[in-house]
Amino acid sequence: MVRAVADHYGKAGFCVWEAPRYGALFLSWTTLYYLSGWSSWQPVVSRVLSMKNTDLALKLYRVSSLFMFMRATFPMIWGIGALAVLGTVGQSSMALPNMLVRILPAGLIGAVTVGFLSASMSTYSSYLLAFSSILLQDVVGPHLKSRFEGPKRVRSVQAGVLLIAVFIYVWGSFYHFPESVFRYITLSGSLSFAATLTVLVGGIYWRRANALGAYCAFLGSAVPPIVCLAVPSIDPTYAGLLSFALAPAGLAAGSFLGRSRSG
Repeated sequence: MVRAVADHYGKAGFCVWEAPRYGALFLSWTTLYYLSGWSSWQPVVSRVLSMKNTDLALKLYRVSSLFMFMRATFPMIWGIGALAVLGTVGQSSMALPNMLVRILPAGLIGAVTVGFLSASMSTYSSYLLAFSSILLQDVVGPHLKSRFEGPKRVRSVQAGVLLIAVFIYVWGSFYHFPESVFRYITLSGSLSFAATLTVLVGGIYWRRANALGAYCAFLGSAVPPIVCLAVPSIDPTYAGLLSFALAPAGLAAGSFLGRSRSG
């Protein structure tokens, strides 16, 4: 595997400053992305907030950090393995499936596929449940005169899951990835992660932060990823970094503007 990387990419396969697409700027962007994501990502936060006390929450983070590390490194190892077995391929997203078909016997391929699907279904179910709860609690709930309780709340969450699932299906059917899947996920996550971390930290530690600043932070962080998704020729690394720069700028500008209006 080391020899395959050296043969195909040379120094760029080992030194970040030799790899323009995955250099220091890309590492800076992904570092910010994961710092913000795993401290504010709703499916993770919902588990943390369900813990009995702070000690149990820290234990949860310690245990889950191992799986998060595996989640990040295993696809890299699989990709390098595919490079060693297949060499460079035209469509990189198909490298891993083609490698598995080549090296695994037929019965084991089925077991691996079932394992992938099972892990995906578990992840998607928790995501759909978490974001349906957000939709009900934070978007729809404040505009209702009465609170959702009991069976009515359960049915509303189920309706939210169905609504989000339909949107994901339609989007996934008609939108074609202009970049790698990893960059697409990181870029789309920057729509909210940059502002979420900014608003969370600013709201706790900066007394002048206000609601207008929060709205401006989310608006500013969302613009670069949306433009990049619409215009694939834009480098997603620059768009992602700009999102993390505009979020605190938006919080500061909006908070000062809101303070001057109220004053």
